[in-house]
Amino acid sequence: MTPPDDPDEETRASTDRNGLAHLQSDISPDLYRDAVGVVIGMQDHIDSTYSTRRLLEEAFTAYCVELEDHYNDGRRWAPATQITRGGIDPTARAVGKSLKPLQSWIEIGVRDRCYGTVNGMKKAASPTFTLRDLVESALNRHIDHLRRTHNGFDWEPQDQPRRGRRGRPNIPME
Repeated sequence: MTPPDDPDEETRASTDRNGLAHLQSDISPDLYRDAVGVVIGMQDHIDSTYSTRRLLEEAFTAYCVELEDHYNDGRRWAPATQITRGGIDPTARAVGKSLKPLQSWIEIGVRDRCYGTVNGMKKAASPTFTLRDLVESALNRHIDHLRRTHNGFDWEPQDQPRRGRRGRPNIPME
């Protein structure tokens, strides 16, 4: 495969005309099931329009602020359209082993902030910091926050997200 003539071609291919960017990362299967369960629980009990996109955007925004406060004197790292590659962590999980792909369309600004935060963390804390590190930590923290905030609900982990039936669990699929 030859590199594209236009260096921004790959970035444009992962964005749509509505200002959204495709984000993909691998996470632990247990965390994936927790995230799906929380989204379904939020749809059923709190807000029928709650989505995976909203969960991710809230989680990333809050965690980026936390990392910026701790590692960058409260200043935002520069947004980035790509993650800087570098550093191999010999203790990291093998790709494809005990991982589940997580994909969603999110606002371009949120994606660029995530990438900028990963790049900033590579310089400030660890050259082996990855997008997966950010995604898993952000999701764990935000899921815990939502469970504490809505403590009357025990959202069970789920294997599959609902498609097109938000907040209406008993509608049969055609």
